[in-house]
Amino acid sequence: MQVQARVQSRAVIEITFPGASEPGMFGRISRHALADWHAFALFSEERKAVSHMMVISGLGDFTKGLITTPPATLYVRMLKFPGLPYCAPM
Repeated sequence: MQVQARVQSRAVIEITFPGASEPGMFGRISRHALADWHAFALFSEERKAVSHMMVISGLGDFTKGLITTPPATLYVRMLKFPGLPYCAPM
């Protein structure tokens, strides 16, 4: 999937994906189709937004690699899983 990556600092990257996301959802991304999947929280400005984002801190090899070499494309698991904030209204 085509993404827009903006390095905010030496430790933070913001990745924007097309389409909206529900509040409290997690997205899973990878640079390789069959391995190395990582989950991050998703957010968008509104329910009918044209895009949603991940803000990622560079703590491990995968996330530091995203910051040093910002991606133009990523593999994305299209099935989104609810995270803890999604369960808060219960």
